[in-house]
Amino acid sequence: MASAVVVNQDRPEDTGSQAQISSAPAASLEHLNRFLRSQDGGRPPFPYWNHVGMVGNGTGIYLGQGWVLTSAHVGCHPFQMSDQSYYKPLYRTWRLLESAEGEKSDLAVFQVDPGGESSGLARLPNIPVYSSRPLPGEKVVMIGTGFVQNPNPATLSSKGTSLAVLGYRIDPVRAMAWGTNSVSEILPDPLPTGDSYRTHCFATTFERFPMQAQATDGDSGGAIFAFNEESHRWELKGCILAVSQKSLYVAFGSMTYLADLCTYREQLAGLAGAKLLVAGETGAP
Repeated sequence: MASAVVVNQDRPEDTGSQAQISSAPAASLEHLNRFLRSQDGGRPPFPYWNHVGMVGNGTGIYLGQGWVLTSAHVGCHPFQMSDQSYYKPLYRTWRLLESAEGEKSDLAVFQVDPGGESSGLARLPNIPVYSSRPLPGEKVVMIGTGFVQNPNPATLSSKGTSLAVLGYRIDPVRAMAWGTNSVSEILPDPLPTGDSYRTHCFATTFERFPMQAQATDGDSGGAIFAFNEESHRWELKGCILAVSQKSLYVAFGSMTYLADLCTYREQLAGLAGAKLLVAGETGAP
């Protein structure tokens, strides 16, 4: 059985924006597309790998037209792509997304200066945001830039004999990584994070399946994508906010909590200069 792929969430002592994104062959877009073809060869290649990058101690998602989405607790920092290109934020554009009840969510957007038309960022298309709520069992792809999985599993042993794999340890090294999972729970109430954030969320559970994903340190603000069979395209489904584990050890059964972007879709659609962002009419495959 293939080992689980773990992608990651943030911690204060992380090296943050001074770090550089590395991409091991097993974490590459080529490897992701090869795995997706093995699951369903009729789907188009995954188009949004370069939209995910580092933002300070966490991760961010480039939505298009200069806008970056991240977790509010990550903060407003430069957006760094996997090719090491670096884009400064326009701090005055920082804004929190709110629920219909007027509660501040742990989601925020800000603009960066994408540079000239020939820059790597300016050439990226807009990402369409999924228009429907997540469903239990729905398959998703998770991408982040946080701490990476140690290749050696944590095991239960007796007299030198390994009896069971319990999970994986995490190395404090940041890298671009991906994994797959499925929606395990729709939270009935907004999830409280930090001192004042409450966000409508769904969750995934880390289980022992090939290429299974679980967020850890450095992944807050990372992306969750799902394939929309009706529109036959990849769309942004959620944003990584929190995890259930407390240390650099991830046991099977750990959970990743993800903001349900369908709930905040209209606010994203109303971003200045990005009216077509969620409609998928510009640049969406």
